[in-house]
Amino acid sequence: MLVEKRVETIRGVERVEYETKREAYERFKKRFEDFPQFEKSSEVGDIPDGYRVWLRPAANDAAQEKNAAAVQRIVQDLPGVQRVTIEVKD
Repeated sequence: MLVEKRVETIRGVERVEYETKREAYERFKKRFEDFPQFEKSSEVGDIPDGYRVWLRPAANDAAQEKNAAAVQRIVQDLPGVQRVTIEVKD
């Protein structure tokens, strides 16, 4: 939980949650429910466990992108972090 505690202290981070492989797989299935070929070609464990990070709302899209990039730079350098993916909500 060292990663989670560190990420919680980053300016602009609203919330951090650990996600198991099963939870990640279930989220994947729901996100791609209109593409059954994805579910058929994947299984629990194909998607790694990790942390989901939500940022506080920013004044505008440019500021939100800047905040996300800053968080990504900090998180990718933490011990044990293999990959950082930034998702922007539509």
